[in-house]
Amino acid sequence: MTKNTFTPIIISADDGTNLQGYLFDQVSNPIGILQIIHGMQEHAARYFETAEFFNQHGYIVFVSDLRGHGKSAESVDKQGVSEDIFPETVADQVKISQMLVARYPELPLYVFGHSYGSLITQRYIQVCDLPAKTIICGTTNGDNMLMKFGRVVAWFTRLKNGKHGKATLIEKLSFDNYSDGFSNGNWLTRDEEVFKKYQVDEYCGHPFPVSFYRSLFREVGKLNKNIKYIPTDLKIMLIYGDQDPLGGKGKLIQKLFNKYRKANLDVTIKGYEGARHELLNEINKDEVRQDILDFLAK
Repeated sequence: MTKNTFTPIIISADDGTNLQGYLFDQVSNPIGILQIIHGMQEHAARYFETAEFFNQHGYIVFVSDLRGHGKSAESVDKQGVSEDIFPETVADQVKISQMLVARYPELPLYVFGHSYGSLITQRYIQVCDLPAKTIICGTTNGDNMLMKFGRVVAWFTRLKNGKHGKATLIEKLSFDNYSDGFSNGNWLTRDEEVFKKYQVDEYCGHPFPVSFYRSLFREVGKLNKNIKYIPTDLKIMLIYGDQDPLGGKGKLIQKLFNKYRKANLDVTIKGYEGARHELLNEINKDEVRQDILDFLAK
């Protein structure tokens, strides 16, 4: 990454939490704003290369370390800690969108959400009508048995370990299950160099407290019930790897697509053969980026 391509910005959340953001605005004649919402147990810097790519194609980009992640967390050993992190993160992203629209009132706003960020995005578009288009990447249908089972396990774990106790069992049941069948347990990407960097990144892969999962499972279970609140003029693109276990290798994504179509939403869907969870870090990332550019340009 070249130097001085972004401006660090601190966003003060409604409850006073400081969120570390990065504004990539070195763009001549910008045609839009792209707000990126990253996944869990990672951070904004993993999207800097993507931000620069979209800068080169005319888009101002803003990406932040989500609440409880990266430099937005109190410390490295408090990753994932917050009072009720899912709805708080949704509110954070709405506030960021309001800031971006106020700063660039002449430009359309687009939102990209990946993984945990894609679930945040599913809720975000139910409560915020600012974006013209959204890309939901590496997601799942929230109304599934794993999420329902997770709510039960989170409830019992909280009783045993307290709300900020480590969610060891939950992470074992989920991530270990996702890793099955992949060399080195790498379900994230076929690019082994990216996976190696993830493994040694101080802001990636930290065990999260049970409070994180209790908030996540409770709120994700409500997503499908509130689809009716998504604006029908919002254009939505669902993208996934057909080897991504979070999305049931496409099956759960298709269920979400069908629910959106049933609600008369303007939604398209595309799967990538052989790809895993992190499409922007996959070996075919150029194809994925071009598809996103084409979607935004339509």
